[in-house]
Amino acid sequence: MMDINAEINMDSSSNRVIDVDEDWNTLFSSGYLQEGDSHDGITYVTDGVKWGAKDWQGNHLISIKYDSVIYEEFAYGCFHFVCIDDRKIDILDSCGKPKFLGLKDYDGRDFDPVRYFICLANSYKRGGRCIAGVEVDCNNTAMLNNGNPRWMRPISETLHGEIPNHVADLVRMLSLVRIVDGLPCPTGAHRENLSYSKMEVCSLPFPAQPKLLNQFIDNTHQFIFGNRGKAVSVDAALELDYSLMFIRVQNAKAYIDENRNKSKNRMRFMYHDTEYDLPITDPTFLDELRNDTERFAIIPNVYLTLSLGLEFEGWHHKLVAGVIIPDIVEEQKGNKKDWFDEYERELVRLLDMKNEIDEQINEVRAKILQGMESHGVEKIHSEQFSVSYTPARTVVQFDSKSFRMENEKLYARYCKPRVREASIVVKRNVKE
Repeated sequence: MMDINAEINMDSSSNRVIDVDEDWNTLFSSGYLQEGDSHDGITYVTDGVKWGAKDWQGNHLISIKYDSVIYEEFAYGCFHFVCIDDRKIDILDSCGKPKFLGLKDYDGRDFDPVRYFICLANSYKRGGRCIAGVEVDCNNTAMLNNGNPRWMRPISETLHGEIPNHVADLVRMLSLVRIVDGLPCPTGAHRENLSYSKMEVCSLPFPAQPKLLNQFIDNTHQFIFGNRGKAVSVDAALELDYSLMFIRVQNAKAYIDENRNKSKNRMRFMYHDTEYDLPITDPTFLDELRNDTERFAIIPNVYLTLSLGLEFEGWHHKLVAGVIIPDIVEEQKGNKKDWFDEYERELVRLLDMKNEIDEQINEVRAKILQGMESHGVEKIHSEQFSVSYTPARTVVQFDSKSFRMENEKLYARYCKPRVREASIVVKRNVKE
């Protein structure tokens, strides 16, 4: 450990890092350290220039090395330290352990335990797939960061973060996808990466209608990933704060380039007066292209998801990771299936949520029943609940159907007519 007396005489602007394992008490008694505000059991500590933190028991949590330290609740009672130094952001958990280091920016919504996105890319990625989409709220409206859509790229614990094919095959373009425990884990140029514990599809794909798709368009960047070329150098990519974008172009051309050692599927298009010619990695579109190349010789109107690929020999190549051709007819009022599609998707999403919640409630009810029986308790009263125990018993149930068949006249005598309001019966078709 460094000599304390020598440290005390140092100028406060020396920016010496005071680690959590040092003797803070001596530094407090000498006046080198001072306490700042306290709240939620956390006390901020400063040497006059830099900041750290300790808890109410005096445990040192954050080394004194940051320009600012904030103890913040992100979601559902989940607290983290947001520590900013030299315009870099470290996220540490409530015990001071690192979660994410060196972020350019952060948003508390990144730490919500359950989030949703609409899939705009399901493309090839080194033995698996790259899945990505724009985060949406409960109304399926795009969530924004500085005016641009908030992208999410879930990654698995695989060699390159690729999603295994058997998982990715369940995710279709324009499906609503649910992510549980998604946490940002940016890697190099790929700032949108996040880890997760569970990923599942919540709905059938949305119709490819401009009203939906236009809200995902990138309206900020005039060049694709900062330049007019086919790739971005590793150093240049690190200066970007995005590696995904969604654009709309006219008169694009998809083709198979046979002039290479290996056949390449490519898309040529104009964007802000610049022509781009990029590889296509969307497997669904590639199947259609190989089956009917002439059909896509000119695509009058198309939406493209563009992505920076993984590093290869010092470069990140630009890729067409998703191809969406909008529906020609956006709405046919006379077609009952078209107008029902929106309700079908919403019913699927809500019923899936209801079934999951019902299962969790029934599990808790079963545990409470078991606990009351084992403790011999018949009633429980708490601040929010009253629970009464009813033992198993035999009851008499009236069979109205049999009674009606055997006593038709008596049944008719006591039946009174009444008007019922119009209603529907909704049954979910369960596939074997």
